[in-house]
Amino acid sequence: MNTGKTWNLSSQAVGVLIAICLGAIFYLGYKSASKVPDAPLIIMWRPSAISGLVMQVHNTGGNYLSCALAVVNTTQGQRQNYSFSLDPHGEKEVGLLECNWQFEHGESGNIQVEGYTKKEFTVP
Repeated sequence: MNTGKTWNLSSQAVGVLIAICLGAIFYLGYKSASKVPDAPLIIMWRPSAISGLVMQVHNTGGNYLSCALAVVNTTQGQRQNYSFSLDPHGEKEVGLLECNWQFEHGESGNIQVEGYTKKEFTVP
């Protein structure tokens, strides 16, 4: 009776089982994260009548969307958040009047919509 050999086989089996479980967890986590669809948004820009640019956000999908905009101006150290809704296939203009933000060249940000990956943008 050699219990040391049985222990080695059991510990190897446990090690393999743990490795398989960790691999499965990683794969399933990665697979489910990659299934999140892109936000059905198109972002365009137009000059503002006041100053800077106005963001034009288009909902290309057939669902009502609740959006959370976050924009950052790293040179001036400023940040702004703004929430808005979009009807199916609707459009919203966002600028100085709507969210007290004057969009300028080089600023970056994103629009988050629940259930979708966030839409990143850089102001042209």
